[in-house]
Amino acid sequence: KSRNKKCYININNDNFLPVMIGVRNFNFSVYNRWGTQIFNTEDKNVGWDGTSKNDVCPNGVYSYIFYYEDVFNRYQTSYGKVVLLR
Repeated sequence: KSRNKKCYININNDNFLPVMIGVRNFNFSVYNRWGTQIFNTEDKNVGWDGTSKNDVCPNGVYSYIFYYEDVFNRYQTSYGKVVLLR
């Protein structure tokens, strides 16, 4: 796994999701501090809203990982941390 510095994240007050340009076949996941996956999507229009199983997640640091295929048919991985504050 490598950190791809070409991955940009769009953060607004409602959702956390990657900004994807020329991306196809992707998977975006968010994990809590214990490593439990609390969010997963393959839909480019769906971001994490700070909930898990319809329950509000507590403030804290969460990890994300983003797997995708770029326009050159190369598979890439980007990952990092996001802080949830309400």
